[in-house]
Order: sequence, then structure tokens, then C-alpha cells
Amino acid sequence: MGWPAAEYLGGLLGVGGINFIVPVLVWLGFEPKKASASTAFIVIFSSFSGFLGHASLGNLSPMLLTFCAAGSIFSALLGAYLLRRKLSQKQVKISIGVILYLIAIKMAFDLLK
Repeated sequence: MGWPAAEYLGGLLGVGGINFIVPVLVWLGFEPKKASASTAFIVIFSSFSGFLGHASLGNLSPMLLTFCAAGSIFSALLGAYLLRRKLSQKQVKISIGVILYLIAIKMAFDLLK
């Protein structure tokens, strides 16, 4: 399954394609830290293209844009610091698993609505 297929499947399920790419990369033998870092880099381009599409509609709130940009920068720096300095490979693998379980639970609850 390639990147477009993962994004398509993620879009159908209401989640990002990264939710499929990271586990597949770990399953293929990539270290969890490298799989997370690689997909975090890729998501920049996917997110930016979505932003440009939304911006082309012309209804951007400057206040919301400022808060989102600040939150994104802070979260990226915090995530990079934790991934590089604080978390072991096993902790990253467990974190990925927990996040995927939470996404599955959210999807299950959304189906029951």
C-alpha cells in the first residue's frame, strides 16, 4: 500500500493516512523513532497543501491562524525534543500503539452515534 492509498483510506475513515503508515513502517522493520520522524516530515507537505486549498477560499481567521501556527511550532519542537532526548525506542512504540488504540476507540464511538 503506497502513500496515496494510505491517505485515501485514512480520508474514508476520518483519520490521517499517517495512522496507517507508521505501523506499517514499524512492521517492516524501521525503528519506531525513524518511522515517526519520517512520517512527521511527510505530513508537513500534506498539511500545507490542505492549508493552501483552504486559504484559496479566502476565509481565514488571522487570530485562528496565529494560534494554530504557534501551537504547531510549539508542539513540533516539544515532540522533536521528546523523540530525540527523552523517549526510548520501546516507549515510542508503546506511544504509537496507545495512540492507535485511542483512534480506534474514537472511530468506534463515532460509528455508534
